[in-house]
Amino acid sequence: MQHPAIFPSELSRSFDRQMKLCNDLEAVADSLPSRTDRQFCLHLARQIGPVLRDAHAIEERYLFPSIGLGQRGTDIIERLRWEHLVDESYGEEVQQELLQIGQGAAILPAEAVGYMLRGFFESMRRHIRNEMDLVRSTVPTH
Repeated sequence: MQHPAIFPSELSRSFDRQMKLCNDLEAVADSLPSRTDRQFCLHLARQIGPVLRDAHAIEERYLFPSIGLGQRGTDIIERLRWEHLVDESYGEEVQQELLQIGQGAAILPAEAVGYMLRGFFESMRRHIRNEMDLVRSTVPTH
C-alpha cells in the first residue's frame, strides 16, 4: 500500500503489516473448508497478537499526539483506544480458532469460521482506513 509522505515510516510499515495480515486472513477464509493450509493457519495465529499490539503502540505514539487537544480530540482518542481493545479481544478469538484449525481440531463449522475471519479483517481494514484519514486531516496544508 502506498502512503503519502506525511505518514511516519514506522506508522506506514505498521499499516502495511496489518493490511497484509488482513489479506492473509481473507485468503484463509476463501480457502475454507477444503483447501485450508493448516501450517499457514498456525503461522497466522502466532502473528495476530504481536501485529496488533505493535500496531496499537505505534499508533498511540505517532497518531494520538497529532489528534489534538480539546473534547473532540479526547473523544477520538477514547474511541480509538476502545477499538484497539475490541480488536485485540476479537483477535484472540480468531487466534484460538486458527490454532484449532492448524492442529486439525476445528471446533466451529467452516461457515462460522469464515464469518468470524471476515468480520475481523473487515473491521481491521475499516479501522486502518479511518486512522489513515486522521493522519491526513491532522497534517497542516501549505
